[in-house]
Amino acid sequence: MIIKVQAPDLAELTEPFKKESPIPINDVNPEVFELMLKFVYGKAIEAVEWKEHSKQILDSSAKYGFSDLKSIAEAWYVKNFEANLTAENVIDELLYADGMSCPCLKNAAMRFIVDHGEEVLESDSYDKLYESRDLMREVMKASIRGNKKRRMLL
Repeated sequence: MIIKVQAPDLAELTEPFKKESPIPINDVNPEVFELMLKFVYGKAIEAVEWKEHSKQILDSSAKYGFSDLKSIAEAWYVKNFEANLTAENVIDELLYADGMSCPCLKNAAMRFIVDHGEEVLESDSYDKLYESRDLMREVMKASIRGNKKRRMLL
């Protein structure tokens, strides 16, 4: 019942198996899956574990429908990764955030792009932004708003 409530996609995958038979889950690091189950059963994931595995937990929790865990993993990932955003990796993170429906990560990437626009434009990764017309539009809107706010402060 706990799995059905906390991770409906995972629960659905387990239905064809007998109760006592092992269920093969080959696409998740066993340590990460253990952390996910730990969370579902009400135990705390330690800060060290979050720092080391937040993106893997984010990926796996999205895949298996652990929605509460996904939100928390996203927050930890942003907290740990935001200081490491660069002009070279921010577009990849923005595309990832958009594809994974991660609004916090998307906002962090957008802020970085607005604050470091020229560097991002000159980066080798900038052309990847053309993969998504909608994202390109969002980046342009955010940049325009950011420039307006700066002018108002002057």
